[in-house]
Amino acid sequence: MLRYLNHLFQVQVVLFLIVQLTLLYLQGAALRRHKNCCFLLLVASTICGIFVLAATGTMLVFTRTEALLVWSYSLGFLFGIAQGVLGLIGAALLFRDYRRLAEHVSSVVANQLESDRIV
Repeated sequence: MLRYLNHLFQVQVVLFLIVQLTLLYLQGAALRRHKNCCFLLLVASTICGIFVLAATGTMLVFTRTEALLVWSYSLGFLFGIAQGVLGLIGAALLFRDYRRLAEHVSSVVANQLESDRIV
């Protein structure tokens, strides 16, 4: 049973790392294109997520001792909190900017329709 759980943990770390790296690529590309602060926060959040995986993944590489468990879980907790806070703020700013853009586009379209009716 322990062997199964260890294998499951290895698969989980690899899959999460693939997801985090894919998100980092997408967010980095968006940051380069748009230079928006929300993407910078999302990139920082994803980097913290990679650090969470690195901190918890140390148990796959090194012999598990009490000190290693304390350090890896403590670092994982801190990076996890940072990832959550940065990700939440970045997503909130992204949604705010999207709402502003949608409002701007709808007002431009409404003004265009109004000017078309006058002419």
